[in-house]
Amino acid sequence: MIRSLLASVWIVSVTLAAAYFGHAMQSSRPAPAAEQDTKASATVKLKSMTVPVISSGALQGYVLTEISISTKSDLLKTLPQPPELLLSDEVFKTLYADEQIDFKHIEKTDLAKLSQKIRDNINSRAGAVVAEDVFIQELHYMSKEDVRESQTNH
Repeated sequence: MIRSLLASVWIVSVTLAAAYFGHAMQSSRPAPAAEQDTKASATVKLKSMTVPVISSGALQGYVLTEISISTKSDLLKTLPQPPELLLSDEVFKTLYADEQIDFKHIEKTDLAKLSQKIRDNINSRAGAVVAEDVFIQELHYMSKEDVRESQTNH
């Protein structure tokens, strides 16, 4: 009977020691590269924007947009301006100045180019690869006629 009891205590002790050392070894290992990259990333959701579309010297309408940007959070901290300010400003300037995209007749391929251009402009202005990806959640075009109609209906 004493042998059974000692064998049981011995088995439980070895099992607990193995579990403890296994856990200690696993937690001391560095995280895989994929997990490290996701920890260093942050998504910044910008406020909704209304950007005027000016062509041929006249107001043609407005682009209403909602955009999020996947960024490297460690680089965001090094920027001289607040991150939301810099990102919003660059998105606004890109949408306002881009005459290549006809917002009245926007194509799916234009969105990919627009996302890439916004990302490149942000990274160029920051002097580092801050923006990893641009997510366009909403993009609407309202002509000035549409705006007038909505104002007269209210």
